[in-house]
Amino acid sequence: MTEKAKPLRGAYKAGRVWAKIRHADTVDAAVVGFTGSALHPKALAVQLPDGRGRCPNG
Repeated sequence: MTEKAKPLRGAYKAGRVWAKIRHADTVDAAVVGFTGSALHPKALAVQLPDGRGRCPNG
């Protein structure tokens, strides 16, 4: 079972163990497309600085 991080404004529940999630790496990228609405995107297509593209499920 994978634990999820608590929501930003969520309250801590007694007896629950929360996992800290940290990013190992960060990189700047340009968003070149998305699915869903602009306020609540479901997936992003990004362009990396070296020209490689990344998209979910691909």
